[in-house]
Amino acid sequence: MIELPEWVQNAMGAKPGDTLIWTIDEDKGCVTLKKRADDFFDGEGVTDDLMNERDQPPDQDR
Repeated sequence: MIELPEWVQNAMGAKPGDTLIWTIDEDKGCVTLKKRADDFFDGEGVTDDLMNERDQPPDQDR
C-alpha cells in the first residue's frame, strides 16, 4: 500500500480507501495513476481497461 500526499489525492478526486490503478506506457516512458471506476471489474474478471494495447487482439480494420 502506498500513501499519497493529500494534495495528490485532492488533484485526482480520490479519497482514502479509493482503489487506484497504475498504468505503465512503455512507449511514452511514463506511468499514469488514476482512480478506478466502479465498473472496472466485471463478472468475468478484469476488463480491457487493464490490458495493454499490444495484449489485445488486432482490429480487423487495420
